[in-house]
Amino acid sequence: MTRIERYTATMSHGIGGFVLSPARVNELNERVRRGYNLRTQLLHRDEDEGITSNSLDELEGAAFELLDFELAKAGMRVQS
Repeated sequence: MTRIERYTATMSHGIGGFVLSPARVNELNERVRRGYNLRTQLLHRDEDEGITSNSLDELEGAAFELLDFELAKAGMRVQS
């Protein structure tokens, strides 16, 4: 999680003209942290009850937000 938090901290500094508010960065970190904790529970405790469709959707949304930031740094964007 430390690597993710160091990376997401750059998202509030305007790299490539794409800036996220500190609150949005914190929310993104929380979504990734919940996914990381679910992974830990599954791998180390063999507990999968927390892995739901909603938790996977939440993690997928966080991943796309990270990808959008990388694309913006390169001057590109995905059209929906």
